[in-house]
Amino acid sequence: MKKLLFLLLICLSLAGCSSPVDSRLAEADSLLCTGMQEKAFAILKSVSPGSLHGRGNRAYYALLYTQAQYKCYEPIRSDSLIDIAVDYYDGSDDYDKHLRSLIYKGAALSDMGDRLEAADWYKKAEETADTADYDNLGYINLRLASLYGESFIENDEHITKLKKAIDYFHKARNKEYELMCMSRLGAFYRAIDLDTAKYYLDNAVKFSKELNDSSSYFYNLGMLARLYGMDSLYRKEKDIAIYVVNNGSKYLNDFNPYYDAAEAYAMLGNLDSAYFYFNKIVRDKFNANDSVVWLSTLNKLERRKGDYKSAFLHYSEMKDIAYSIYKKSMQEKLWSAEKKYDTQRLERENAQLKNHKLILYLTVLLVLILLLSIWIVSMKRKNKIREQFDIISQLQNDSKFFELELSNKSDCEVKLKSILSEQFEKIKYLIDLSYQLESKPELFIKRFREFIKKTKMPNNLWSDFIVYVNIAYNNVIDKIAKLHPQLKDEELYFISLICCGFSYIEIAICMGYTNNNYVNNKKVRIAKKIGITMSLKEYINQIIASN
Repeated sequence: MKKLLFLLLICLSLAGCSSPVDSRLAEADSLLCTGMQEKAFAILKSVSPGSLHGRGNRAYYALLYTQAQYKCYEPIRSDSLIDIAVDYYDGSDDYDKHLRSLIYKGAALSDMGDRLEAADWYKKAEETADTADYDNLGYINLRLASLYGESFIENDEHITKLKKAIDYFHKARNKEYELMCMSRLGAFYRAIDLDTAKYYLDNAVKFSKELNDSSSYFYNLGMLARLYGMDSLYRKEKDIAIYVVNNGSKYLNDFNPYYDAAEAYAMLGNLDSAYFYFNKIVRDKFNANDSVVWLSTLNKLERRKGDYKSAFLHYSEMKDIAYSIYKKSMQEKLWSAEKKYDTQRLERENAQLKNHKLILYLTVLLVLILLLSIWIVSMKRKNKIREQFDIISQLQNDSKFFELELSNKSDCEVKLKSILSEQFEKIKYLIDLSYQLESKPELFIKRFREFIKKTKMPNNLWSDFIVYVNIAYNNVIDKIAKLHPQLKDEELYFISLICCGFSYIEIAICMGYTNNNYVNNKKVRIAKKIGITMSLKEYINQIIASN
């Protein structure tokens, strides 16, 4: 009888430890899975933790509450709640909840500003996830991409993670998240590779239409408009921006299409239309970043109008605001690093300070990271100033324009110099200007770019120029045009200047490039376009030497 009573007590005890799942929690979880996080959060807020029976329900509540909090964009101030779920599901057979607890531990830490620790937890989740769990693997890599993109450690890891996320979401046939990744990749690539950026944004627009997601459709069209502006295709920028303004204004969360329309019209010489769209921008809820964009656009419009005094004043104001944003950003990054250190210091104190070496290592590491950040900022500024001085120096020393030797053919030389006589005057003017402003490189660069925009070599001279390059260099342009019909006229003009041995400054002046680095980028893009592995200059020489 005693044995029977003892067994009965054990059964009752086990039953108490494995309480049935609370129906309110099950309903909230179902709503979270279907994207109804606000309703799920409302249910969880109505649940009193004290009313839950058993550790399992309390851990389940901790997981769901943190998940709903994160998905509803409510700031997470502490990770103590999600820790209950992490501890309970660690080593359990419940794969789904264990994995989710790791993911939302990372999400909580990210929300708290501890990005380095958050990345560690996302990596733990990635190691735990089943290799066929494409949705969760995609989501983890998407979160890691966001962390790396926001991090002060400069690398391309965020792009790598986004590409992995796209692959996983594609395998999972999750087009909504695949679209999100494409949109972000398009935004990232605009700063480094316009062709790749256009590929991803074109696909993002296509996916948005397929999913009937109007908000995403107009958002990605807006980014595509800005991309065309960056590539100096102002008419395309204008057409897309106006389309977005006229058809998708109710889906917009910012005024970027209005900025794009204003800037495109200004670059096309239609200032009335430019100011029309610029004046539609409402400034009542502007933050510092909005003010920088607004002032930057106004600066461009006033420069196009010729009001350089007002343009300079707005540029100075914009520069001050941008510096304050940068300073605040650096303070936040420093705070994030210090918070990481403080958290680990407290953990070590709770463990009776057993790892003194680790404390020293982390302190040194954090100081090095901070010093590295300062050094990077300093080097970027020095490099910018050095580049400005390099342009001035090259203009002062470059004499190739005045000593052209086209295969010892004097008649070609005379004709070519006649064709390019106007360019010689530009060089002379810029050389004089470089001496006048040698001690003010930033002002020189500004004047340099303004001058280039106004004095681009007219199209009617290029045909004559191509003729004499063909005569002087064994019909090289005709040969290349025949071998690579995909090349545009502008790219053939560019190649013809390389044939003549022009420096990158001279090429920039003839082509009207205001960015001195664009020439090298253009060489790489043309080589990639025609599918060669050697340098463009070597390839041109090879064509010249051929029969």
